[in-house]
Amino acid sequence: MKAKNNTIKENKIIDYMIIGNSAAGLAAAEGIRKLDKDRRIVIFTEEEHFNYSKPLITYYLAGKADIDKIYFKDEKFYQDNDLEVKTKTRVEDINADNLMIRAENGDEYKFGKLLIASGGKPIIPKIKTSGTGLNQSGKSIGFIDSTNYKKIDGIFTLTTLDDAIKIKKYIKKNEIENISILGGGLIGLKSAEAFLELGININIIELADRILAATFDREASSIIENAIEDRNSKIYKNNTIEEIYVKNGKINGFRLKDSEETSCNLLVIAIGVSPNIDFVDPGKIKTGRGIIVDDHMQTSYHLLKRQPLLPVYLILWIMTAKR
Repeated sequence: MKAKNNTIKENKIIDYMIIGNSAAGLAAAEGIRKLDKDRRIVIFTEEEHFNYSKPLITYYLAGKADIDKIYFKDEKFYQDNDLEVKTKTRVEDINADNLMIRAENGDEYKFGKLLIASGGKPIIPKIKTSGTGLNQSGKSIGFIDSTNYKKIDGIFTLTTLDDAIKIKKYIKKNEIENISILGGGLIGLKSAEAFLELGININIIELADRILAATFDREASSIIENAIEDRNSKIYKNNTIEEIYVKNGKINGFRLKDSEETSCNLLVIAIGVSPNIDFVDPGKIKTGRGIIVDDHMQTSYHLLKRQPLLPVYLILWIMTAKR
């Protein structure tokens, strides 16, 4: 169920602007509407889908849940609360001085108050690549990171519904029978669960000495490791990927830190997430490991000789999954 991209009155101020259309942003929108029945609330999201439960995307991938079963608010929720939604719109910059945001396409929108509920984004480590088919010279791009990993077919993250849809299509189109997962934390294990449910063997590459090291003790980790290995799958601990091999623009293998080489036609990078705050100017709004806020969830930004702005409040969803 894709969200309808409501028409935004470009020249009219947005009383309450919310960046993020997931649980935090929608809970805030619902709460605001209970206190303020009249003023405009506009939600901006990079995605084209209505809100959905992120933990359920792997159930959709595994075929255990239809796509319409993973949404937790339907279109009627937006209508009943008079919420406007701007889909497929990436916020590029916040102009705090002028109370304005700029979208990736150059459009600008003025606001009265702003809530940042933009969640997290996958961490993509810099990994050397070698092979053919990625540029005009027919050679590899040299390395991947967050800016270019999508240029190699068969490399994915799995934190959004679109990720799950693309992986599902890729598995079917390429008849994938073995999948590698870089990261043995929460995201990696949720991914592993889905692939095993599909009858696909997996390799998990984990930098720590056990999977789910940040969550479980050694005994609990061992139980899960044994269950995975009993399904004709393998776990590489104290290890990571040093080099990715590419053939005709597709991943076809990698070399590990211990020099072992493994064939691979689909790789999921799942070493964790970081706050999705690239659009925040740290010179205006203080940041650390995320956005720094006070006891009222207000950011450091203040209008000159006036009360604290928002003016920018913060709710961030951060999944912690160590590499």
